[in-house]
Formats: sequence, C-alpha cells, structure tokens
Amino acid sequence: METTTPPDNQEQVNLYSLENIFFNWIILFIQKNKYMKTKKIRLNFLLFPFTLLVIGGCNNDNYEKNPIFPEAIIVKELPKMYLSGNIEKGDHKVIQDQSELQNIFSWEELSKVNDLQNIDFSKYTLLIGCDSYLSEANLEYSYSKTGDIDYLFQIRISGMAARPDGFFQYGIIVEKLPQKAKVNFSVTSL
Repeated sequence: METTTPPDNQEQVNLYSLENIFFNWIILFIQKNKYMKTKKIRLNFLLFPFTLLVIGGCNNDNYEKNPIFPEAIIVKELPKMYLSGNIEKGDHKVIQDQSELQNIFSWEELSKVNDLQNIDFSKYTLLIGCDSYLSEANLEYSYSKTGDIDYLFQIRISGMAARPDGFFQYGIIVEKLPQKAKVNFSVTSL
C-alpha cells in the first residue's frame, strides 16, 4: 500500500485535500478488492461517492432563500434634499429598486439630486426619510447592524437658531439589503 507524504512546498498543500485522499483511497480499495472484478461495479462504486460529494458540496441555494445579510456599511451619505414627492414628514422608506424610487419622486425631482439618479440597485439599497426642523438643520447619520436581519439607521438633527428649514429629505445609500431585512429608523431632534 502506498503512503503519501505532504510536500515541502506550501503551495502544493491543496493537492492533499480531503477529497483527493478520499478518491485515492477508493481507487486503491477497488484495485485491491478481489470481489469487484467487473468494470461496471467499479464504475458504480466510484460514481456513488462522487455524486454524494457533488450534491453535498454544491449548495447553490437561491439568494432569496438564504440571503446574505451584509454588515452595516454606508456607501454614500446623501445631502439634505428639498424635493416634492410621495413622502411626508415622519415617513421612512427602504428603496430596493428604481421603480420604487420613481413611485416617490418624479424624474424632474430626481434630476435635482445627482446622487439619486445613478444608484445601482443591484448592489445598493437606498434608505430615505422626510422631516422638518425649526431652524436650518444639520444632519448626522449612524447606521448599524443590530441583529441577524435587523439594522438601525439613526438620524440626529440639530441646528442653530436661523431660518426654519421646512420639509426636507435625508438618506443614505448602503450595501444591498435582502428583502427580508428589517430597517428601523430613529430620528432625534436636538
């Protein structure tokens, strides 16, 4: 019976992986086993474990069945926006595609903010809200993952005594979130 020793070169370590050892053992077993003389039995004996490895090793579940919930990463902080659309004070939206965004803002309104025009919704999700403040608002954003599928988008609004800001929109672009993700918005006016 042959024995293999690991190579001195670290780059070749993957040649001695578990699968290779397993298949070498099967081939050696077939060659030494006097009861498996026909090619058909040998082929079936090889195909069965190989099939099990392929089925067990190739777990190709659909993204939506087992979505990956990314870490909380802000890709882009949006500036304060003064747009008219289908979003009211206190509303918060998780926008996953262009049609959802167009249901809120017309093309004319979207053309006023460059950052809203070219969002790649295959890679990113838009978190947006609407609020008002009694003076010119300064915005601070915080975004974190609070659970397996839970995220928290915190907005702190502060400002100096100046002219009122009226209604405005705020938001961030984040790494793409699965449909099952839950995003909580927390707005604090200081």
